[in-house]
Amino acid sequence: MTKLIVIAKTRPGKKKELLLLLNGFRASQGLISSLSKQPGCLACNFHIKGQQRNIFVIESEWQSWAKVEAHLKSDQFNILVGAVRVLCEQPEIQAFDGERTQEIGIIPTLTQDF
Repeated sequence: MTKLIVIAKTRPGKKKELLLLLNGFRASQGLISSLSKQPGCLACNFHIKGQQRNIFVIESEWQSWAKVEAHLKSDQFNILVGAVRVLCEQPEIQAFDGERTQEIGIIPTLTQDF
């Protein structure tokens, strides 16, 4: 199993926009719901943390690294990356391979333009 984690701090005044994108007007319409329906996704959720409640942590679990690679090329992930670029400060994107129980690392091609 592989875990993908996106951690991003929203820009000032952008928290509600990101929350709406992730949740949608109804939970079934949000990006999180769409991501969780991708092939190989076992779970996808997010939570908000930080003193000002402006740090978003999006966690997804995948059957394999191959499924993560396919996800990274998907429209849904590109929408997420585009939104994070507009609404958030420098994100941290990490993947962990549960079989090896070690961090694969930050995915540099997705964060280099921030």
